[in-house]
Amino acid sequence: MFSPPKAMQSRSDTPRHRKQGRVLDVLNPIRWVLGSREACPNGLTVPDAGLRPPPDERSRTLELECGTMTVLCAVPRMTQTDRPRRPTPTTQVQDYSTHRYGDTCECPVVSRRYNTHLTTIEHVEKVFYPPYPSNETILWDSLPRLRDVSGLEARAYLEGSREDSVLELLGWAQDPPSELVLFVYGPAGVGKSTLARHLTHRLNALGRLAASVSLNGIPNDARGPESVVKLISREIGEKYHEAIPTILAAIGSCKGAPLEDHVAMYLRDPLRSLGLSHALTVVFDAVDEWESYGDFLRALQCLSSSSTFLRFILLGRSNPRTRGFKDTCIRPYPLHPVTTTIMTQYFRKQFEEVHWCRRPTVRQLAQLAELANGLFIWAAVVCSLVQKRLSRLSPDFILDSVLDSRKSLGDGKQLATLYHQAILWLFPDSEDQDLFRDYLGATLALQEPLPLTEFASLTSLPIHAVDGIQTHLKALQIRKAGDKDETQVVHPAHRLFHLSFLEYLESIFTPSTIAFHISIFDSHSKLAECCLKELPLFLPSLKHLTSLDLAPRQKYAVTWLLKHIHHGTPAVRPGASVEWGHTRHCALLRQYGFKLLDQWRDLFVGLVAPECVDVDSFKAEYSDDEAALVMLDVDEVLKATAEDAPARSFRIPCLEMAVRVRTEDAKVWCYLGWAYWSAAQSSRSSEACVRAVAAHENALLIVEETESFDRAHLLYSLATALNTRFERLGNAQDLDRSIKLHQSALELYRMIYLNNFARATLCRSRTTGDEDEAISLLRAAVDLSQPGDPNISMYLTNLASLLDSRFADTGVVEYHSEAIGLFEEALKLRPSGHVDRVASLNNLATSLYNHFWITNSTDSLNKAIQLRREVLEFHPFGHPGRTQSLDTLASCLYSRSKSVGSIDDLKEATLLSREVLELITPDHANRAIALDRLASYLYVIFTKAGSVTCLDESIRLRREVLDISPPGGVTRAVLLNDLAWSLVLRYEAQSSTEDLDESIILSRESLDIYPSGHPGRCFVLDTLARALLYNSATLEEALKLSRESITPLPNTSGWEHLTTFVMILHRLYEQSGEFDQLREATSACKEALSICPATDPARPKLIALEAKLAEGQAAQLSFPHSQALP
Repeated sequence: MFSPPKAMQSRSDTPRHRKQGRVLDVLNPIRWVLGSREACPNGLTVPDAGLRPPPDERSRTLELECGTMTVLCAVPRMTQTDRPRRPTPTTQVQDYSTHRYGDTCECPVVSRRYNTHLTTIEHVEKVFYPPYPSNETILWDSLPRLRDVSGLEARAYLEGSREDSVLELLGWAQDPPSELVLFVYGPAGVGKSTLARHLTHRLNALGRLAASVSLNGIPNDARGPESVVKLISREIGEKYHEAIPTILAAIGSCKGAPLEDHVAMYLRDPLRSLGLSHALTVVFDAVDEWESYGDFLRALQCLSSSSTFLRFILLGRSNPRTRGFKDTCIRPYPLHPVTTTIMTQYFRKQFEEVHWCRRPTVRQLAQLAELANGLFIWAAVVCSLVQKRLSRLSPDFILDSVLDSRKSLGDGKQLATLYHQAILWLFPDSEDQDLFRDYLGATLALQEPLPLTEFASLTSLPIHAVDGIQTHLKALQIRKAGDKDETQVVHPAHRLFHLSFLEYLESIFTPSTIAFHISIFDSHSKLAECCLKELPLFLPSLKHLTSLDLAPRQKYAVTWLLKHIHHGTPAVRPGASVEWGHTRHCALLRQYGFKLLDQWRDLFVGLVAPECVDVDSFKAEYSDDEAALVMLDVDEVLKATAEDAPARSFRIPCLEMAVRVRTEDAKVWCYLGWAYWSAAQSSRSSEACVRAVAAHENALLIVEETESFDRAHLLYSLATALNTRFERLGNAQDLDRSIKLHQSALELYRMIYLNNFARATLCRSRTTGDEDEAISLLRAAVDLSQPGDPNISMYLTNLASLLDSRFADTGVVEYHSEAIGLFEEALKLRPSGHVDRVASLNNLATSLYNHFWITNSTDSLNKAIQLRREVLEFHPFGHPGRTQSLDTLASCLYSRSKSVGSIDDLKEATLLSREVLELITPDHANRAIALDRLASYLYVIFTKAGSVTCLDESIRLRREVLDISPPGGVTRAVLLNDLAWSLVLRYEAQSSTEDLDESIILSRESLDIYPSGHPGRCFVLDTLARALLYNSATLEEALKLSRESITPLPNTSGWEHLTTFVMILHRLYEQSGEFDQLREATSACKEALSICPATDPARPKLIALEAKLAEGQAAQLSFPHSQALP
């Protein structure tokens, strides 16, 4: 069970020893808190308990979050000449490391300077060590965390403004049969985010909220679909602590799993573990602005049967139906603009606290409401401009100007006009506007917050200008940064301003009369140049620098230089790099010398991937013409990080830099193409697919005339990228071109690419039905493979699968026999410990099991069971594949019990099936199948061993199957008949008339469902006839039904139907004494015995029935007018 760490306990206050010297490689987070002191009963200073609590905003805090820190602690000797110093604040050091260098010392002075190795600590007073975090805490901290976006102004929502919609949405969330997803859509600025926050509040008050997520709150390094699912799961766990153990279990089980498994194990299972009687709702705002939105929606389809405890309210701009999502589990909900009446109320409320010279008239409020046109963002900006009182302008002037602007407004230009007017009010002078443009351009491209002084130093903007601009911009700022003193920190623009304002600045389609265009490309370009100019100020250095030695602007320059170069310099292509060569960035790199990148490399890796720092893996020094190798080496380090690690996002900028430096190197382009391909796989980004194809095309262009393995590899790379783009965008031309490229690669390096070509051909054959070409290709790949080729097992498996598929289509047994041999050969090449051994075991076991059904070969079935047992060993309790492994082994054992009459196999199959049922949740789509299968096994045990207890449980399970099965259809008719037949047998064992009556009712219901002429109808006729024979009043109807059930005699279970027919005739004979009935019964009994298996447990009953008929015949012979039976 997971629980947050207990309150940190201090160590003994008694000093054991003092130590001065160097403390190296403290691998755990350390927090220094200056000026904070808290008394404890034992006189020690103890930090707050909990999971790494946030620093006290009232204190000045420096958090060192890097993985490795080098600290020099110097304790100078005191002499009589030293002057006493003033007391200084206590320094708290929280150290999660396992190293212990001493417990208590004194420290009245702490000094720290950037760009030094030395942190001088004098007179350390108290040092304590909290306990090391538990494994559960470490796992929990590995989950992405939602950024705090609570800075949105709470008064933005007007009470009652959307109460009808709110009540409808809340009603949907509380309605048991509701869809899985409610998608609220509407144009930008109508108040979707405000509604999302209000819905969150209302759902939380009702106890119906699972989590609330806004795209704006998702960190840039956690925007992959799997990361977002984990982030939502963390929000659920922090609200419902009982779900945390299930979430922690998902962390260990989902590594490398598909997105659907992440959704199920991180979202569905934790909420199901709460055992609530109602559904909880996840609110996700701005979801369609997320690049992985489509994949997320498609993955939610796996939860379509889970809406009883989990639902989603998604908010976005566009109707999901227009984006191709027509699933019934998604219900679109249009959010229309509010009425002018509501908007008038909004303005009236917002203007209450404004100091007017003359209050707005009713007519003016109505005009404003009309201008707003239902857009709350327009109204919010107007109110903000009026409320925050621009220093030069009165609220009355601003209001009059806004109203006057309606005369020049074009359709849909209200926001653009307002933003343009506001900028001119805030910055009327051209010089101020230029400074504002430079500031805003920098913040549009800024990747992380910087202290104001550091930002000003990095961008060379005057500090007073930055300070003034930030103050003025509060009039357009709809979000608070969250800092106590916002003006002392510069934040990326997207964290402070509404998306409509950013779109206005970046749009190139706004009319020039109201445009204030800022190029995001130019913004990145300028910041890239700023970073390049910053590096030579501290690099190269004679000292070994670490990230702890850097000021914030220096850390920023090291971390984000490549991304700004990527997005702010011209793209290059082979033979077309002149434009890059003429950039200021290229000139600066040449001026400083590429050796500057040597130390940059170590600092960069230390900042973005501290867990991977290994100086020995790099060359000691690179020459100027090896700058691309620096990037390739860094890329290798980043590639070694975890798949969902933030460091992976830096691979593409790193390789984009490499291709700029070495434009004619095919290998570098190939690496870039695979980096984009990897990004497309993890983020499902269509743009990454397109860029992967472009990079591989550039690589192939370089070696176009070279007939070498390199060219074959590049052909394969481009073909793979095209195939992935086809899967994402559905352009058939990409698939055709992919196949052609595989064909070309085949000519250059036939053996390796035959399998890939066959797979692509197989994709096409699924639509054309022609598999011959793919089979021929795979045969050639197997024939050309050399001993020891690691791919041969894959070729064998793919060929065997195709032959099995061909057997299923044609019925030619030779295909199936060859497939078994190939599967066996592939398994030999995958010994114990091989990553694909389980797949080979499953393939061969399935093929052997099918062979048993074709040939009734017990040897094949025994081998299949042995293989299934080995597969089960690879799937211990808790493994997601265990359920299927149990089920397939149980099926094999049941088949063997039927074949050889083994009761032990049947009992083991029953035990395995019970475990399957325990692992399957009540709402699982396959639960009915699992229930029916276990009921069948128990029924057979009853027929073999006569255990009425097993029959009782089988009947109970069959009732449960009926309860969860949909009405109507042949499947329900089969289930009704199965239950009816079991009830007949229990009546024969216990003589319960209730069972018999229910059996008749169920049989008649089943018979009504079956259409006339259906091959399964005979089984229901037999069941109903069997139930009716025990009532003398219904014997004639029973005879009629039974005769119909054996006309014609069914291929399977025909002797069972004949048995019922014989029993009915015998009962009629006993009542009427008619000789013809006895003769017909005797004839039918002989036929039934001739086809009944010798090992069937019902055969003795049939033999006894024959004996009774013989007795009847003997009785007939005692009468003189009787005729002897033939």
